[in-house]
Amino acid sequence: MWPTHAMSAGHMEFWLDDVIWQATERPESSLDNSLRDLLRIDPVLIVLGSVSLIYAALRKDFFILLWTIPFIIFFYFVGRVTYNYWVPLLPVFCIAGSVFIIEICRKITGGTRRLIGQILPFVVISSIVIFGLIINIMLTTADLTSAQIQAAAYVQYQLNHEKAIENNNILTTSNVTVISGPNYSWIFKYVFKQDNILDNFRDRSSIDTDKFIMMTDLPYKTFLRRDNSDRSERLEALFDNTVSIAKFEGNASEYDFDKYPYFSIRQGRSGSEVDIRSSYS
Repeated sequence: MWPTHAMSAGHMEFWLDDVIWQATERPESSLDNSLRDLLRIDPVLIVLGSVSLIYAALRKDFFILLWTIPFIIFFYFVGRVTYNYWVPLLPVFCIAGSVFIIEICRKITGGTRRLIGQILPFVVISSIVIFGLIINIMLTTADLTSAQIQAAAYVQYQLNHEKAIENNNILTTSNVTVISGPNYSWIFKYVFKQDNILDNFRDRSSIDTDKFIMMTDLPYKTFLRRDNSDRSERLEALFDNTVSIAKFEGNASEYDFDKYPYFSIRQGRSGSEVDIRSSYS
């Protein structure tokens, strides 16, 4: 349905370009890199799971091995692998880890039914659960979107202001095009029902208004760095015809996304700074 929809909308060329880019231009998405990312996202689970898988191989636990080995072989031949591809294997990491903990605790206590033999597995597992709970609280309470929310509100205010000026305070169609990433465009298009909103930076639709606003952030800069087509040339030309009218710096800059535990939410750095630029003053 996806290519059919692209063809019916007259975007087949764009669709094909993006699919080829997704499939071929990701040299950093190798099996080794995905494993490194996993280790930085959750070192406890990955280390414990890896040791447990080795232990399962020594014990010839075919349930765990048959769940794991086919996936790893498949990943090896696929070539492009990102950390999220490993999600189907996370349950077996947990199962293997729990079996490993129970077996090791039994060996340490000599399989005794004394109190220490019953308490030790509970203490080990509880320690892991408490540690995981603390880490998840730290991640879920991190404020990463304050700059993005402020930037979106500011652009919406600018659109309403331009409508009011051009239509004697009667809000109708805006004569301003917004160029932004998809994390913003859906808000203006579907929540505020604005016109002249480009879907994303890769959108090659023509700009039919006299004025335009650009929301430049880290994803914008990353796209320009990686894209060598006429799309990036067009964005650079538009950028040169704008001036900065507002900048927003949120709390995302306070976190070190290259270190644990914030590496798992490193996408949040995209909201660390947003520069609003316009073709008019």
